[in-house]
Amino acid sequence: MRQDFVPAFLDNSGCNARVDTGRNLALRKPANASSTYKGSFQIWASNVVDGSPSGNFFDLTCHSVESGDLNPWWQVDLQTVYRITRVQIIGRSDCCAKRLYNFSIEMYLEEPSLSVSVQPRLCHYNKGVFRPTTQDIKCDSVVAGRFVRLSRKVTQHPEPPLALCEVSVFGPDTYAADFRVTNLSLTDTIVLTLPLGILHCGVICTTNPLCMAVKVVNVGTPVCQLVYKSVHRSRGTTLTLLNFFVPTSAGNPDV
Repeated sequence: MRQDFVPAFLDNSGCNARVDTGRNLALRKPANASSTYKGSFQIWASNVVDGSPSGNFFDLTCHSVESGDLNPWWQVDLQTVYRITRVQIIGRSDCCAKRLYNFSIEMYLEEPSLSVSVQPRLCHYNKGVFRPTTQDIKCDSVVAGRFVRLSRKVTQHPEPPLALCEVSVFGPDTYAADFRVTNLSLTDTIVLTLPLGILHCGVICTTNPLCMAVKVVNVGTPVCQLVYKSVHRSRGTTLTLLNFFVPTSAGNPDV
């Protein structure tokens, strides 16, 4: 990550709101899964974002986790933070269409397999068997993140393995906002320290009109500081910012 840029996104209130562009944000992006069926098929996780509309497992454009996977999931890395409005899913159209059921679509700001503290943002929970074979699923509310994960909780064993043929992700084209490094002195400020990574802190800062800057406390440690403009002057402090990130698109004329 460059030192002068932090991926984040803008709030959906006001003139900065953007609409779904119809561009598939997941197309040919890196994908992985909790496991992969060890058969004589080429069913890699990347098949699910290859752009093929086929729902036939034997066309070798689908993916299935291994039988007996007790925590099945499939995931795509969008490679930057986006706001998501809908997800299009193509399930299996052959013998085993009923294997896609009771699954969640969630967004993560950081790789959940590497950061145990990162919290998911729910796009939608699909209860029951997924039908029809191809379906647009609208998020219950607009969610933001970098990683889109489809997962299913195993409630009994054995259960049919989680299988997908294509996943497309849609939303505003991008909500990446530039942050510039700054050194300056501010008055009437409040500093809040949070146990969060830089992506999560950047999201918080760009969606709060009172947030003026963000800083990582220690590189490699998920701790950040957010600088807010105090609404009560008597409670604010004077602060000298050294190497803080300031959101250039937040529309803050004071920085």
